[in-house]
Amino acid sequence: MKLGNRGSFSLIWMLAVVLLGVSGLGLLGLLRHWRFLVEDQLRLNRRVGACVLLLQKNIQQVEHLNEEIRSLRMAIVAGSLRPELAVLSKMALKAAVLSQEALRMQWERLRLSWIFGSVGDRVSSFPSFPWVRDAPDGVGEQVFRSTEIRTFRLGVCHAPRVAAAELYLEKKQWNVRWMATGWMYESARTNFF
Repeated sequence: MKLGNRGSFSLIWMLAVVLLGVSGLGLLGLLRHWRFLVEDQLRLNRRVGACVLLLQKNIQQVEHLNEEIRSLRMAIVAGSLRPELAVLSKMALKAAVLSQEALRMQWERLRLSWIFGSVGDRVSSFPSFPWVRDAPDGVGEQVFRSTEIRTFRLGVCHAPRVAAAELYLEKKQWNVRWMATGWMYESARTNFF
């Protein structure tokens, strides 16, 4: 069998079309792989970001309620001359303390959702509640006393993607920033994964 000029051209054209088709399928496969990596990174970033922002909000609310409790305790002491004002201040103090206890329960619920949030994700340890309350005195309930934690780091990994953020205290204000993931691998020996 002999191929003429027309057959040779058709064979080359057919090989070129097949090569372009195979290359196109390979490129589509690569783009699909990158899409899944980007979607996974976005999911991890959202999980870490949402959790850190909720922690920041809880910390700010606890600190605000601490200030309110301090002022209510001073009002109770000052209101000892007028008992009707002291009763209102004591009720407001109880409400502020209950609000703080609700924030403590919300912190623990957030901790559980962090640990058991997604199947297949490996997560860093979640910080325990960083305040303790001393026993009530003659005036009433005490404020939360900080255990002097200045930073909270959260990280989550779903190989090969990693997301990490840090909540830190700077000049009496809590700030959030994304972290390089190197700290997660350094702390793998201690508390990560």
